[in-house]
Amino acid sequence: MSKQIASPSPVVSDKFAAPPFSNDSTGDCILRSSDGVHFKTHRLILSLASPVFNDMFGIPQGDRVECEIPVIDLTESSDTVLAMLQLFYPSTSPQIKSCKLAFDLINAADKYMLELSSLRPFLSEVFLDVETLKTNPLAVYALAWKLGMKQEAEKASRYLHSTELEGNWNKNYLLSTAGDANALLALWELRHRRELALDSFLESIPFSSYRCCRHPCLSFNEISKLRAAARQALLPAYPECADIRQFFNLREILTTPIDKARYLKGNTFGPNVRVASEPCTECRDVLNFPNPDLTNNRLQIVAKSIENFPHTIVWPEGKSSIFKSSSP
Repeated sequence: MSKQIASPSPVVSDKFAAPPFSNDSTGDCILRSSDGVHFKTHRLILSLASPVFNDMFGIPQGDRVECEIPVIDLTESSDTVLAMLQLFYPSTSPQIKSCKLAFDLINAADKYMLELSSLRPFLSEVFLDVETLKTNPLAVYALAWKLGMKQEAEKASRYLHSTELEGNWNKNYLLSTAGDANALLALWELRHRRELALDSFLESIPFSSYRCCRHPCLSFNEISKLRAAARQALLPAYPECADIRQFFNLREILTTPIDKARYLKGNTFGPNVRVASEPCTECRDVLNFPNPDLTNNRLQIVAKSIENFPHTIVWPEGKSSIFKSSSP
């Protein structure tokens, strides 16, 4: 009676992985991925790396020919199997360049009882890749949240200001991948803080400098439009203001005729709210006349206001990383 992990499955194709897991390998076991790629590996290395494989190789399976190499069918894709084996073998390193592969590898690590801390050094490419953050920020955020990586989750949240969170798809995706409703709540709380901060943000900007001396105050309609313009301008992960008039769309907002009925007379916004009047040509001239000294000073004010504006989530107290504290 000899030991084996399962009844050997026939190799139905010659599709082997590249070295060191090719058919020329000295391995004594073949792992077959869900998409039919064969990985010739060593049972000793698999046993040392994973308690699950160690137990599997210790199960007696009846008689079999000694020279027969067992084939184990796995549910993981070839990309996931390759990344997992690259963790096991000391001469290779996994190339984790997508969130999908990262999630698949994490699930495989859980299934095969691997030490998750071994994954952390190889996940940096996902979190540092700006293109991935721009194109798939929700996945990066969910991955960081699942792993309890505070700084990475905060950084990813910067790229989610324009992501729709009310619809079922994004909401369900985040809940299922992050595995925690607090990941969604943190984003909603961030948007609430950003909306509340808009008024104080606008109050810090010297808009009166862009009006003539006769019309230093803003109308209710203009304030409403400035809120919308600021909301839009602050959507980028790292907003920058090189031209205040362009940043706030001042040339359109401060020179457009407004219906008198839409103005307030100091009611809601205090004495700085002016009574309606037709657009002033002097105000338009002020908007179009650059003053470098004043502009530089204003830009510093706007830059400081942008810096103080809420851009990232607040990490919940008590939420810790799944990695050991000794991990880098």
